[in-house]
Amino acid sequence: MLLALTGPFPNPIYCHRLARTAEPKPDDPSGTLSLLAFQGELPRAVAVKEALAIPLEPASGGWSGQFELINRFACKGETVREVLQGGGFKGAVIRDDPGNTNLNTANFLSTGGGNTFSTVDNKRSGALDLAAAKEGRRPRGAAGRALQGGVFRGAVLKDDPTNTNFDEPATVHNETGVRPRVPGGQGAPPGIQPWGFSVRYPYHHNNHYQYRHNKHNHNIDNINIILTILTILTILTIVTTIIVTTTIIVSIIMDANTLKTMQGSMDLPATKKREEFLAAYEKSQIMILTGDTGSGKTTQIPQFVLYKELSKGKLVVCTQPRRLAASSVAAHVAKEMNVKLGEEVGYGVRFDGQSNEKTRLKYVTDGLLLAEVLGDHKMAKYSCIIIDEAHERTVATDVLMALLKVVVKGRPDLKIIIISATLDAEKFQRYFAAPIFTIPGRTFPVILRYLTEATPNYFDTALRTVMYIHRNLDKGDILVFLAGEDEIQRACAMLKEQDAWLDPLPLYSALEADEQRRVFAPAALGVRKCIFTTNIAETSLTIDGVVYVVDTGLARVNVYNPRARAEMLQIARISKASAARRTGRAGPPPAILCQEMKSVILQMLHTGHKDLFALQFIDNPPREYILRAVTELKDLGFINDAVSLTPQGKLAVRFSLDPVWLYAIQAAQEYRSVPAIVTIAAAASTQQSIFLRPHVIQHVAHIAMRRFGHPLSDHLTYLNAIHAYVRTKIEGKVDMARWCRDHFISQRVIEEVLTIREHVMESLIQRFGTDFVTGAPVDDDYDGNVRKSLAMGLFHQTAIKHKGEDAYRTIHQNQDALLHPESALLRAGHEWVVYNTYVLSSKQYLQVVTAIEPEWLVDHPYFQTERMSKRTNGRDLVQDFVKQSLDKARQRLGQ
Repeated sequence: MLLALTGPFPNPIYCHRLARTAEPKPDDPSGTLSLLAFQGELPRAVAVKEALAIPLEPASGGWSGQFELINRFACKGETVREVLQGGGFKGAVIRDDPGNTNLNTANFLSTGGGNTFSTVDNKRSGALDLAAAKEGRRPRGAAGRALQGGVFRGAVLKDDPTNTNFDEPATVHNETGVRPRVPGGQGAPPGIQPWGFSVRYPYHHNNHYQYRHNKHNHNIDNINIILTILTILTILTIVTTIIVTTTIIVSIIMDANTLKTMQGSMDLPATKKREEFLAAYEKSQIMILTGDTGSGKTTQIPQFVLYKELSKGKLVVCTQPRRLAASSVAAHVAKEMNVKLGEEVGYGVRFDGQSNEKTRLKYVTDGLLLAEVLGDHKMAKYSCIIIDEAHERTVATDVLMALLKVVVKGRPDLKIIIISATLDAEKFQRYFAAPIFTIPGRTFPVILRYLTEATPNYFDTALRTVMYIHRNLDKGDILVFLAGEDEIQRACAMLKEQDAWLDPLPLYSALEADEQRRVFAPAALGVRKCIFTTNIAETSLTIDGVVYVVDTGLARVNVYNPRARAEMLQIARISKASAARRTGRAGPPPAILCQEMKSVILQMLHTGHKDLFALQFIDNPPREYILRAVTELKDLGFINDAVSLTPQGKLAVRFSLDPVWLYAIQAAQEYRSVPAIVTIAAAASTQQSIFLRPHVIQHVAHIAMRRFGHPLSDHLTYLNAIHAYVRTKIEGKVDMARWCRDHFISQRVIEEVLTIREHVMESLIQRFGTDFVTGAPVDDDYDGNVRKSLAMGLFHQTAIKHKGEDAYRTIHQNQDALLHPESALLRAGHEWVVYNTYVLSSKQYLQVVTAIEPEWLVDHPYFQTERMSKRTNGRDLVQDFVKQSLDKARQRLGQ
C-alpha cells in the first residue's frame, strides 16, 4: 500500500521505526494506514483529519482497513483524550489489546459506562462512540483540529462494507465517488463547526488510498508528498501516483521524555535549515558544513542525511574524535528517533560498540573508520561519510580525509560531509574544492567578559570567578575549562569545602563511567552544579543546564618529537576557534605534524600509496618525519628496502595496537611469555593509567601502588596489579568497586585493558594458532623472560645510566632524562633500561621503565657499532661509553 504524508516532508525523528508486515491473504486485513505528525507541529497544507475523512474501500472478503494508534501524547503537549474528543468517530476498537494499553487512561473517551475500550468478535466492528466530550459544543485546541497531532494504532475495521466507522462531522459515508463536503460545512451536525483542510478544500478526485486486494485499485493523488516504504526498509519520496506491491508499518512510540527531546531538536538552528541543507546536499558530492556549538550539526545533520540516503540500502556513518562523544551522541540520537540504541542507530569504538544488521546510522571514532578503510578501500557499504569535528585534526581524521579525497574519484555515488568550526572552514574548502554550508547562530545569546589584564595564577582566578558567579548571579550551572586532570581534582576538592549549595563535579576521559554520568544528571533542588573539565567538553557534548562558562584559555596537549622520539606534555593556549567552541560549551598544531608516523606509513602502503610523498594531506608532515618512520619500520622488519610491506608489515597494518607491540609480542614467543606481553601492551595502549593518583592524597595512592611494585620493572608492576584484580574478581569474595577504591585502581581502565587483551589474544590465536600463546615456558624465570621480551621488543627505546643516580641517556637519540618519580626503579642504579615513553615537561622523564641486561642486546643489529651515529644534535654521542658496556657484556658471554 501507499503511505500518504501531506505537507512538508516529515522530520526523520517522526519516521523511523520500520517493521515488515506479512503478505496479505484473502481473509487478512486489506492494508495498513499510518498517519504521522509532521515536524512536531500541526500539519500545514493538508491536515491529518483530511486523511481520515477520505473514504476507504473495503477489500473483497476482508476487512476494510487497519489503523494504528501509537502516540499517547499529541503535539504541543495536548493529550490523546483532547485529540480524540474532536474526532467524532464511531466503531473504533482495539485489536489484539485486551488490556487496552493504547488508550487505557482514566477520563479518556469511553463507551458511556466505562473508561476503557474492548475487543470485538470476528463479525462485528463494534459500536464505540468517540464523539466530542460534550454534545453540541465546539471542540477546543487539538480537539477542534481532530487528530492532527496523532498517529494511530490498534483500531480495527471489521466486516463494515459501508465503512461507517470513521464517519467524521462534515463528511459522508463511503459511497463510491462521494467527496468531503464543500466549504461551509454542508452536512455537519448541528453545533459542530467543520475543521481541517479537507472541509475547506474538497478534492475533485477521491482516489487517495490503495489497499491490497482493493478491487477498484484506487491510488493516491492530490497529495503534496507521497512516502512509499518497501519491505527492504527503503524509502522513496515522489510527487505523483505510485503503484506498490508491498506493505510495511511505520510506527512511532513516544513517551513524555521523547516528546521533550523532539521538541528540543525542533528548536535547533540545524532543523530550521533542513530543507536548504538537503537542497545543497543534492548538488555536491563533498560539502563543508559549519555551525556554532549547540546548533545541532552533530545530531541533526546525520538524521537528515539518513532519510535522504535510506533508499540506497547503505549506511550513513559519522566520525567522532573521542570514544565518549561517539557513544553519547549515538545514545542521544537514538532517543530522539525513539529507537533502541544498537538497532537503527548504533555506535562503534575500539573493542566496543552496539549495532546490528538493521543499523542505518552509526557514530564511530575516526580511528575505527580508518581501520575499515584499510579493509575496504572503496567504502562500499556507505552512502555518506560524515567527518565531524574535523577541526580537531587528529591523525586519524587527517589520514581519513586524505584517503577519502581519493576514494570519491572512483565512487561518484559516495557523499562526504566535513563538519568543522566556522573559523577553520576555509582551509577545508580549499583542500576539497567544495562549497561551504553554514548553519547560523545559536538560539540563545552569549555574552563574553574578559579579564582586563593577564593573571599570574589562572587556577586561583578561575575558582574566585566561580564563587563570584555562585554568590552573586542568577541560577544556572557553571562549566569551567582547566588544563589537566590534576587541576580538576584539586579544584573539586577545594570547592567542596566552600559551599554546601555548590556541587563541584569533574569531567575528563579517564573518569569512571558512573562519575561521568553524574555530570549529565540534574542537580538536587537548590544546588548549583559546577563542572570542571578538560577540552573533552569542547566538542560534541552538550550539558543541559549550563548557563556560565569560565574558560582559562589553556589546554594540556601531547606533542611528539620524532628526532628525540619523545612526547612533550605542554600546557598551550587554545586557538580562537577553540575559544569560540567553548563559549557554546596560540593552539597546538595538527596532530599529524607532531606525532610519530609509523602507523600512518603502514596505512598508506596498505592502501596502495607507495609514493609516500604523493598523498596530499591537508597539512603535509615534514619529510624528515616520514624518513625517520621508514627507517624504524625497516628495523622492525615491517617494510623492505623497496619500501613495500613485508608479510610482517601486512600483519602490523591490521594489528589493533601500536605496531611496536606486535614486534614485542613476536619476540616474546621465543621466551614463551606472550600472554604477559599482550597484557602489558594492552595497558600501554589505553589513554590513561590503571593507577589513580588523586591530587589531594597522591602520596597515599603512591603507597598503594607499591603493593604491586616490582623492583626491576614498572611493566611488571602493572602486570601484578592486573593479575591481582583478575584473581580477586574470580574469587568473588569482595566488592570489586570497593577493592579498586582501596587500591587506587581505575576499574574502568583495567576492564578496558582486559577487553583489549582478550581481543588481541583471539586475533593471535586465529593467525598463529594456540601454541603461539600457550607454549611451555623455557625456564622458571617468569619475570626474567618478560624482561627479555621487553628488551627485544622495545629496542628502539633503550637508555643507559649516565651522570647521576637516576640520570640516563637514550642510546640512539642522545637525550638526557631522569626516571619518573613514580617508578619502582628509583635509586636502584640499574645500568640499562627500556621505557614506554620519553616525556618532556618541566624535566625530561622516562616513564614505565624496566631494567634489562646488555647481554640480551649484543647480537641485535641495532646495537652494532656501525649503527651508532657519531654525532647527533650537534654533539658527540657517548659511543665509547655505550660500546664499552656492550663489549663487557660480550666478554661475560664469552664472545
